[in-house]
Amino acid sequence: KKDFVEKDIMDFALSYLFLGIFAGALYRELGKVYPLGSYFARLHPHLIVLGFLILSIFYLLLRGKNPAQDSLEGSLRIFNFGIYLTFSSFFLHGLVDPYDPRSLVRACLVGMSGLGHILLSLGRVLLSLKALRSLEERERPA
Repeated sequence: KKDFVEKDIMDFALSYLFLGIFAGALYRELGKVYPLGSYFARLHPHLIVLGFLILSIFYLLLRGKNPAQDSLEGSLRIFNFGIYLTFSSFFLHGLVDPYDPRSLVRACLVGMSGLGHILLSLGRVLLSLKALRSLEERERPA
């Protein structure tokens, strides 16, 4: 396992940008031959906004701070796991929704998405607190 550095935040952000672009192209092209639900359409903007923009903002706020000291890696892992759960459920729900899945399948997908959203929110709050502490430390006179 390599050491976590602040550049890793931007690497994740760029990965989400490319995934968001790919999801948009996949929705457009796959939708021509396969019926897709509206959940699939949500992948593209959510990946770009939540993955790329949010992490880019946190990267800019946390730049120059030593992330290993404040367990920034743990907060980022929670955020990333929330993204994985949320977007996996969006993807699966978008594929099966046109075929009117049974209520148990629909409930599982909605539950998976809900858990992902909870983890996303928790990760954003933790990252926001780290960014706020970082800004307070920079403003303190030496």
